[in-house]
Amino acid sequence: MVALLLTVGTAPAVAATAATPAITWAACTGLPGPADLECGTLTAPLDYDDPDGKTIDLAVLRAKAGGDRLGSLVFNFGGPGAPAVETLAAALGSYTELRERYDLVAIDPRGVGRSSPITCGTTAELDRYFATDGSISKPAERPKILAATKKYIDACVKNSGEILPHVGTPNVARDLDRLRTALGEDKLDFLGYSYGTMLGATFATLYPRNVGRMVLDAAADMTQPYLDMAEAGVAGREHTYRLFLDDCVKNGCDLGTTTKAANRTVERLVNRLKATPLQVGERQLSGALATMGVAIGLYTKSTWPIIESAVSKAVKGDGRELLALSDVYTGRSPNGRYSTMLQAAFAVACRDAVESPTLRQTIEADRRLRKVSPLFGGGSPMCAMWPVPAQPNDRIDATGSGPIVVIGGKADPATPYEWAESMARKLKTGVLVTFEGEGHGSFGQGNTCVDALVHAYYFDGTVPAPGSSCPAG
Repeated sequence: MVALLLTVGTAPAVAATAATPAITWAACTGLPGPADLECGTLTAPLDYDDPDGKTIDLAVLRAKAGGDRLGSLVFNFGGPGAPAVETLAAALGSYTELRERYDLVAIDPRGVGRSSPITCGTTAELDRYFATDGSISKPAERPKILAATKKYIDACVKNSGEILPHVGTPNVARDLDRLRTALGEDKLDFLGYSYGTMLGATFATLYPRNVGRMVLDAAADMTQPYLDMAEAGVAGREHTYRLFLDDCVKNGCDLGTTTKAANRTVERLVNRLKATPLQVGERQLSGALATMGVAIGLYTKSTWPIIESAVSKAVKGDGRELLALSDVYTGRSPNGRYSTMLQAAFAVACRDAVESPTLRQTIEADRRLRKVSPLFGGGSPMCAMWPVPAQPNDRIDATGSGPIVVIGGKADPATPYEWAESMARKLKTGVLVTFEGEGHGSFGQGNTCVDALVHAYYFDGTVPAPGSSCPAG
């Protein structure tokens, strides 16, 4: 159901004006991380075409620099839909060196996290939706998928209808410029991962003179036609999945003694779960959820053994580990609360879509993508049925900005390397760094080569040499 994705609303308050942005800082509540974190709210127009109309409150986090301060560094962790505030608070340990020189800042984009989150159903309703199995290209299964999608969309409109037309990436980029002003910075220093790279590239297109030191890791050039992106994304995931199978067999694999046998174990399990979901407590592990669990486990090589364990146990009747992996993919916490991860992702992806597909095109794509990858291929009718017309975000061009570092991984399961090549080329000022290893994103993941290049750029302004490459490990 979510194969065409790359890779959570309250009514906005009414304000008299959306004039000079400012943030009042206070102690954070309900977040992980150290006690010295500061939280605040940035107010922005709901509709930038009506700057004095309704406004939206955007949640902001700041971890102040511990040493000789260079400025503010703003993070986005992707999605679209990943809560940046909560993620940065939990991940500060990965950015200790950066925090010595920068105030580390995160803002939840509109519709995400604590910023008027898009909500598309109750826990029970979302559980049912994400567990839905079936292929839209099969006439017998199509009515079930269309009905489930319509019910999901109706809940989005009911709960978050006012914000849905305004969550496109250009508006989020405009919010970033308001944040830059509120922080008192002449230029925006930025670190974006995955979808966050498209956000950074969009900002650089709208405000090239306001770009400071910008790093875009696991780059996602989303200016391509929607279905072309879907096919490249599925192919990239299949490639990393095959690397996982090879690695598993090489190291003694519970799933099979050959790559073919291990793959057969995974596919047989998924097909069995499509026919008869596995009971896990009060929930069920469906084929769709099992596939999501495998997919998210591919994101870093360190979690590949978890895929092996989870699938092996599910084959024997214990689906707890695989269901827990799928919960990471969908953003479901153990208490049943869903984050904005996929709810906002659908809304933004469909709003930004270039050449948004019709239902007929989605059906044709479903057939084609299942040939590219029997496990991960498929098509969701979400954007074909989405009630807000697409406003294609189809141009990135940072002419006039300083150098922008673009990092692409050769075995990235979510954002294929060619997207990084494309983004670096289109940005004009882009400088491509190649990571030869596996995983979705490379900076802050323990690779000393990538970390050294990025630190040198942020701390000293040293731009990586053209053709820079970092080995795996």
